[in-house]
Parts: sequence; C-alpha cells; structure tokens
Amino acid sequence: MYLDFKKVRGLRMKVLKYLLMFLAFILAVSCSKKPATYEQVIENGIRITKNTGVPADSTFKINLKEVGFIEMENEEDTLRLIQFPQSFDFDTKGNFYILDYQTSMIHKYDSNFKQVAVFGRKGQGPGEFLKASKILVRDDTLIVPDSWQWKINKLDLEGKYISDKQYEDFKKAPVSISKFGKKYVNKFYGSTSEEGVRYGLEIVSIFSSNFDHEKDLYTYKNLIDLSKEMDASSNGSEFTTSDSELYLSVNSKTEYKIEVYDAEGNKKRMIRKNHMRVKNSEEAMKQEQEMNKKYGMKFKTEFLNAIFGMHSDKYGRLWVSSTTPKEEKGSNYDIFKDDIFLNRVKIEVDEGYFITQVGEKIIAINGNNNIKIYEY
Repeated sequence: MYLDFKKVRGLRMKVLKYLLMFLAFILAVSCSKKPATYEQVIENGIRITKNTGVPADSTFKINLKEVGFIEMENEEDTLRLIQFPQSFDFDTKGNFYILDYQTSMIHKYDSNFKQVAVFGRKGQGPGEFLKASKILVRDDTLIVPDSWQWKINKLDLEGKYISDKQYEDFKKAPVSISKFGKKYVNKFYGSTSEEGVRYGLEIVSIFSSNFDHEKDLYTYKNLIDLSKEMDASSNGSEFTTSDSELYLSVNSKTEYKIEVYDAEGNKKRMIRKNHMRVKNSEEAMKQEQEMNKKYGMKFKTEFLNAIFGMHSDKYGRLWVSSTTPKEEKGSNYDIFKDDIFLNRVKIEVDEGYFITQVGEKIIAINGNNNIKIYEY
C-alpha cells in the first residue's frame, strides 16, 4: 500500500478551497450585519432606550403635501387680519381655528380654509378675554384659557359662551394646556415674589378632564438676579403629549434625555441619545450681548441645549428639535418610533416658512404671518 501524494495534495487543496470559501462567507455575513443602533435596559422598573445616534432606518423620510394657504401679507380687512397667530386646532369636520394672541380673537375657517367666522375679543365679560393664551377643540367645545384672568372659558364652535372656571392660585391655573387623552397637561412659566425676592418659576402639571389640578411633574424655581451673569436657557423644560403619553425633557447642555409618563403621571420609560454639547455661534452671542446692553441684562448662552422642542404626530412618532455640531438650515427633526431613533430628517416646507405645530396636520408660518397647512 502506498500514498498517492498527488491525490492527497489535490484533496488538501479542495479542502483548503472550501474552507476559504466558508471563511469568506462568514466574514461577509458578519460585515453585512447591521450594527446595533440602540440598547434597551430596565432600571428600577423603567425601560431605558439608549440610542447611539446611528439611524435605525437611514432611508426614512417624511413627505409633505400642501393642502391649505391663508394669506395675511396683503390682508386689509381688520376683522380678517391675524396679527399674532399663536395657537391652532381642528374640529372633527375639518374646520380650522386660529387664535390671534395680539387681539384675543379667534378666527374660524372651513375645511377649504375659507374664513367663516371671527369671535372673541378683549374684555372681562362672557366670551371675552384679557389675554387668551391657547385654544383647544374638544368634541363640540372650544376651550380658551385666559392667562391674565386665571380662567378657563368654554365656547361652542360658533363662538357662543358656555361657561368658565375661575382659579385662585395662578400657579395652578391651566393657561398653556395640551390635550392628554381625556386629561390635560399645563405648563406655567412666569415669576413669583416671596418676601420681596423675585424668583423665576416653571411648573408642568397634569389636570383632570374637568380642569382640576392633579399632579406636578416638574418644578423649576430660581432666584432672579440681573446683576449676575447667567444662562437663562439652561433652565426649564420641553414637553409634548399624545393621547396616552407625555414626553418631558428638562433642559440640558450635555444630556439628550426624554422621560415618558402615563396619564396618571407615572414615569414609564426613558429615551436617551448620545450627544456632545454644541457651542453657540459667535453671531448669536454677539446679538445676545447687544440685547444685554439695551435692556441692562447679563445673559450669556455659551452652549446650546441638547433639546429645544418636541412634537407628537398622528402616527405615534416623536419629533425632537435638537442641536448638532454641524450647522443646518430649515426644519430638522430627530424622529423616534417606539423610543427608537429612526432618522434625522429635514422637513421641506416652502422657503421662509417655519414649522410651528405638528399633529393631525403640519402648520407653518412665515414672517408676514402667511400660514400654510400640510398633510404628511
């Protein structure tokens, strides 16, 4: 018996060839495997989603379709003119309501965005407001808080007065409210004086369906001392609501963190995303210095907040306005679904327009108070 070395060598070459092919396959699979974009952990009963900042879906985008336009630029009729469009909402028939913060008047448009009524005015009588601060439509009722009278007003959808509710404690008067399922979330911000000392104050609270105060979720209080240099932007919070969840972010220069609460005010989850602090532009700091000289203040914003705005959309997605080291133009948002960062997208509205509201539709306004309404 003897070995045929040529055959042995050939067999070895075949084995080596298949081994190399197998290794190449394993390498290709491992290289093509999508890197983890997030990690979810449970800490003290709270699910924390830690997003790396790499998009889970880099192809994700949002396309808009313009469905309405309300021109104010050339409006000469004082009853039709909206000087300071502040708040917006739709009823179930598609009628569109706009609050003019300047005049405390409410402008009603039909589903084709043609004006059909104007109601409300400055005053203290039924259906009048010293300073209307927000409008919400709930079923067949228009809800209008009055921030100067500490009062909630209810009107029908034709503007007729129904009832009002007066509050004694201004810190527990719902003046800047958002719908939260059948309840409401209010953000009070202002100042208070205690023993001759002035404090800045912000409180985020949950109110019942009857506008009774239930629970404070966040309270910020600081001494106001204009003789000392301070970064006013570092204080306070941002929030938005869906039907079942409240998203709350406390201002921070270094942390990208959003807490998620249920309707009872219990913290259920947390969303995090990697973030490096972003320095304010030299131009913006120069403008701030000029304002300081004009009004005798000493504000200094050296670094920008990680998060400066949030919206919840009709698809259950969270839109977050955040700062990035790279300068961007237009309306850019981090989009999350189920707490996972999908992608950072630029929303293409017409030049000169800026998004002010996201919900059933997207509302954008330009410097002349022209209003565009988009579907998405």
